[in-house]
Amino acid sequence: MLTNLDYEYKEIEECANWIANIGDGTVSNSSDGETDITISDELLLKCDYDPIATIVDSTFPMFRRGNGDLSYLKDSAILALTLDFVDSINQYMNDHNPAEGGTYLSCDSVCKSDSNVDILADLHTPEFLNGLRCSGVPIML
Repeated sequence: MLTNLDYEYKEIEECANWIANIGDGTVSNSSDGETDITISDELLLKCDYDPIATIVDSTFPMFRRGNGDLSYLKDSAILALTLDFVDSINQYMNDHNPAEGGTYLSCDSVCKSDSNVDILADLHTPEFLNGLRCSGVPIML
């Protein structure tokens, strides 16, 4: 006899397989590499005003309720196609973060040691270092 948890696992597995098949290009019989994909209404988010707020509220429903304990954030993730979208989500979450924030300082130079002589210092200029954009690290200006 299947339990509710068994049905939930089966649903998750079917969804994960569907997403993997889309990524593998095996969802349709198209020979030109292009196809239309129908996404069921139950998987779509209804957005009335702010798409980023809708995504964040759907993924992290407790986020804007003022709870200072943000440990639940590690259990879910928002996937995005571009770093610009990642930056927009990070900025939104930083702006609406109920917890106290901190400022971390950086260094604009490369440590000179015997192993790198001046090679890395020439490659990693302050302009290059300050221009790096990592998806997991919010940039504060």
